[in-house]
Amino acid sequence: MFYGTSGLEIARRFATSESGNGSRGIALKRADLSLPSLQKPAFSSFGVFLSTTLGGAVDLDIDRLGLCEIAIINGGGPKILNFAAEPLDVYAQAIPKMDDANLDSVDLKGERGVLAEIGTLAGKHVYSVKYPNTAVLAVLVEREAGRYLPVLLAAPQADILHLEVLRADGQDVLYYSAAVPGTGMLTEDWLFTISNGIPREAGYNDLLSKEIARILPRDHSVGRAPRFDPARMTFGAITRSASGSGSIEVVFGVRNGRLFVKSSQFGRNEN
Repeated sequence: MFYGTSGLEIARRFATSESGNGSRGIALKRADLSLPSLQKPAFSSFGVFLSTTLGGAVDLDIDRLGLCEIAIINGGGPKILNFAAEPLDVYAQAIPKMDDANLDSVDLKGERGVLAEIGTLAGKHVYSVKYPNTAVLAVLVEREAGRYLPVLLAAPQADILHLEVLRADGQDVLYYSAAVPGTGMLTEDWLFTISNGIPREAGYNDLLSKEIARILPRDHSVGRAPRFDPARMTFGAITRSASGSGSIEVVFGVRNGRLFVKSSQFGRNEN
């Protein structure tokens, strides 16, 4: 038997027999300590539960949450963080913490970043911050009056070729391009837009990769010096294969703050 702190008996162990197996069990003497009997579920199946309680649910959209989507060059690509908009002076004092081992460990040795105005993106001011004693560059877009969110952190190993605001399909696009060291004459290209008031990466690299995979024959690969032409919003490249060369072109448009593929083509060169 079991007793509580008051000295009263609260439970008693005794032998039971279920289907003749002689298993042990516990019988509670006090009714207020007994478990309630199972009730019939309100829903007849899990499917009914989902359709009744979650039928109107929608996917999470960072545009509505007000989160910050940051492209970290050489650091794993876009990252979504709950990042409060800050005045420019905050970014000049220190590199924003991004939960990135390489960037978060940079020591500015008490020196301030150098701010430079780039222009306006859909009415929002855009600045860059170059941090001393490092190769780190931050690009900031105004979220609300006087407060900014970072959209890009980069540590380019070669020249920055473009950092400007373009106009495409009647909408503003922030364009960053930097040379990639090596013999391939490659570039690192990123485009940013304002969507529902939130500055964000426009999806250029994902769209381009999928479109190249869709239209390029398996025996061809992209050759040296592929280029994005910001004036035409067009990617172009020579392709190579054992059977000969070709060319590829992908034209982009902007709709509601996101990129889309307007057209694309592949052609084989005559030998």
